[in-house]
Amino acid sequence: MSSKTIKSEFYKYPSLEEGKIQTKFIPNYDSFLFKKINSVTSVLNGDLETKEVHRRNNLHNWNRVLTNKLFKLHETELFLRVHFERGIQDNIIKSNERELVDGIQFQYFVEIYYYFYFSSLDILAHILNCFYNLKFEDHQVSFNKQLLNKIFNNDIKDLLIEFNSSIKKTREYRNHFTHKFPKNENDLRTKLSHSDGRNMIHISLGKRVKHEAFLKNIEESSKSLKILLDELKLEFDEDLAES
Repeated sequence: MSSKTIKSEFYKYPSLEEGKIQTKFIPNYDSFLFKKINSVTSVLNGDLETKEVHRRNNLHNWNRVLTNKLFKLHETELFLRVHFERGIQDNIIKSNERELVDGIQFQYFVEIYYYFYFSSLDILAHILNCFYNLKFEDHQVSFNKQLLNKIFNNDIKDLLIEFNSSIKKTREYRNHFTHKFPKNENDLRTKLSHSDGRNMIHISLGKRVKHEAFLKNIEESSKSLKILLDELKLEFDEDLAES
């Protein structure tokens, strides 16, 4: 059996130049403008109704969490792009020592990307829940049709549902990383079937999703998220300007 040696000298942090080059291809996510308010002062002074103080406080704090998630998402995409652009092989056996390390790093950051992507969407769902007063409890909130269908602004609801449908492949990859056999590993599992009173075993060909396919999906999904957030920002900013 062939073996490969992983050498620590090839674990290299992205250089400043590499970062500058790859940043050009990654969306810059803008935060929403939910302002921080002093909840105690607002209630005592009667500036706002108690429920509105609660709503604005939650919007600000959820937005802070989303901002941090989006930063991590951006940095994760930066890292995986750097490792990809250094040149990697889909076939580990054909990889040299440097390609092997960058390939491992690429696969690691690809998996982390899907985590931060859907974590960001769930945080966005909390913001939507607060903004539109959907009244879901925290443990019930998720970026799914049940929540999106309750939004009374039809333009925004249609936008969100269309986006949610467009990331079907992204969600499939994420679910396999989290709950099923990973799509970036050769699936050599055998399968059983029953025919004519006999049990039969089938040998898998070891199919897997190639690096280029993951990168393409990541590029498409990050651009879609950027468009969605920009559209929502217009809606939220307009509401804040009127209040």
